[in-house]
Amino acid sequence: MRSSSGGEPQSATSRRLLLTDTAIARLSCQKGGRLICHDSQLVGFQIVVGARTKNFRIRVYRSFTPLGSWPVVSADEARAAALTLLRNSLAAGPLYSDYEGTLVVRPQQRPPRMNASSLTLQQLLDVYLSTRRLKPRTAEDYQSVIDRYAKDWRNADWQAITTDSFEARFGIVSERSHAQANYLVRVISALWSFGCAKYDVNYPNPTQRIKALGGLHVIKPKDRLLPDAVHPKWWQAVAALRDKEASAFLSFVALTGCRRSEALGLEATDIDWHSRTVTFPDTKNGMTHRLPLGTRLFGYLYDHCHGRTGRVFSLNGRGITASTAEVSERIGFKWTTHDLRRTFVTVAQRTLRDLATVKKLVNHSSGADVTMKHYLRLSVEDLREPMQRVEDAFDNLRTQPHIFGEKI
Repeated sequence: MRSSSGGEPQSATSRRLLLTDTAIARLSCQKGGRLICHDSQLVGFQIVVGARTKNFRIRVYRSFTPLGSWPVVSADEARAAALTLLRNSLAAGPLYSDYEGTLVVRPQQRPPRMNASSLTLQQLLDVYLSTRRLKPRTAEDYQSVIDRYAKDWRNADWQAITTDSFEARFGIVSERSHAQANYLVRVISALWSFGCAKYDVNYPNPTQRIKALGGLHVIKPKDRLLPDAVHPKWWQAVAALRDKEASAFLSFVALTGCRRSEALGLEATDIDWHSRTVTFPDTKNGMTHRLPLGTRLFGYLYDHCHGRTGRVFSLNGRGITASTAEVSERIGFKWTTHDLRRTFVTVAQRTLRDLATVKKLVNHSSGADVTMKHYLRLSVEDLREPMQRVEDAFDNLRTQPHIFGEKI
């Protein structure tokens, strides 16, 4: 049941973050205290952390409704329940929690069930995101595509989007970005298939003609990396950056080959100073990835964040873009953070000549290779010597004299 007051005890502290299972697992509170974490996306959605419990709740009209305890209820499930409460509380009347902590609408006030013809595109997207277990970043990308390229369709009936109107919109988006136009097709197609399956209807998919007639753009995979001749200037320019957070971040990505999002998501507790390892808990393939730290990288990190709490890199996308542009201007070569990942893989393979180990270092999936998928198991200690050899190869590139005659 809802509490009668929204006040908090004096011993409670609060912070704001995106509530995900990974983030919640790291939260802790000392005995006698209480930590209240506010979700950075959904206003009123909170988790209260005690010494032994972590309870979700949603605040509406200065009162709270419990949503269940983590990990019995996941962050995605609690968020979906919170959204349901916020959308239906006015139309359906007060909601209450049963003895299991599950949100229930009072039977006499149950709202009418939505059907396919009553849904807008935004409502269909909300249902899709609350049903499918997408990563927060993927969910944000889906919403961003709709906001940017289908803003005028959000409040219209989703089945009103015709093949002709979508084809015209695809052409407009294609003038800006072929990749984004293809992504719009992917999002609308996924929503359409989901809506037809969930509501048992058979509306023509407006993206089908583009796909059937080969209208999707062929996107050439990027293959740019840092040429050997650029390394001395690049490392010098990165060390000279005014933004030392960005300098540490770029050095870390270059020497681990990790993805940008994986580095930005690191917490200080993910670094084990005793065993000299770093753990990426939330990776693209969903697997926890643990890497040994080479001598130079360990020194970088120790100077940068030893004794720090919270995020390892206090940096956002805008800061990374600005620092990348600054380094590009200084060295006369345009590059991106993902180019550093390709550079790491190239230098690692050139040094180790062992693709299985290289794949393990960058946490690439083994695909259909039965041996690598089911039999090969490399521990973090198996990777320590190869990781140091790769770091030494980067040191040789960093300190080499300028190579003349190489095209950049």
